[in-house]
Amino acid sequence: MAGENFRFEKDSMGEVKVPREAYYGAQTQRAVENFPVSGIGFPPAFIRALAMVKYAAAAANEELGLLEPRIAGAIRQAAKDVMDGKLGGEFVVDIFQTGSGTSTNMNANEVIANRALEILARPRGSKEIHPNDHVNLCQSSNDVIPTDRIVVSRSAKSFRGARRTGRGRALERRIESACGQLDQDCQRPALARVGAAAASVKFNCRTLSQARRSCRAKSIRCSASLCFRWRLT
Repeated sequence: MAGENFRFEKDSMGEVKVPREAYYGAQTQRAVENFPVSGIGFPPAFIRALAMVKYAAAAANEELGLLEPRIAGAIRQAAKDVMDGKLGGEFVVDIFQTGSGTSTNMNANEVIANRALEILARPRGSKEIHPNDHVNLCQSSNDVIPTDRIVVSRSAKSFRGARRTGRGRALERRIESACGQLDQDCQRPALARVGAAAASVKFNCRTLSQARRSCRAKSIRCSASLCFRWRLT
């Protein structure tokens, strides 16, 4: 026990004191302490898109037999709560942070894990549903955060018609090529992890729909971006 208003949570770096009623956990709390830069958080549309990725990944991982239905269902329900804006105050990490958005990804993982535990009548922080092992299964911040950004840009009117940079067009060509290669030869597992940038290809992309069938037939684990695309095709 950490006191009336706090609880202790553990991560790979040890124990950290977290507000008792918070849905986030140790890694989020460390990020809050390490990056007190601007006081600006990510906008609601970004958080909603992040929850969509987690929802889709849980569904895909259940389909692949990687998550128990009970756990996957609780994660989806928790992610839906985030999508509906019910837990917006739990996303407390500053928008200016180090790395590839790892702290914000972990913020989402911890919030969804603890809400899922609550749904199953388990105590927050118990790790029976683990932020990494379950909510973030087969994912990385390197694909989750770019996928999130693409989902936001595809769904928000304010992004429609935005001018792409030369680098963006080059990336799209590269991803189109990677998707085509994945469709032709799915025997190499590395090709299944084409990364979240693959989500920049058309939302009803036929090649990834075909890749899904090929990957499932070969029992290849795929990244969150591919999981998310599976739910859209």
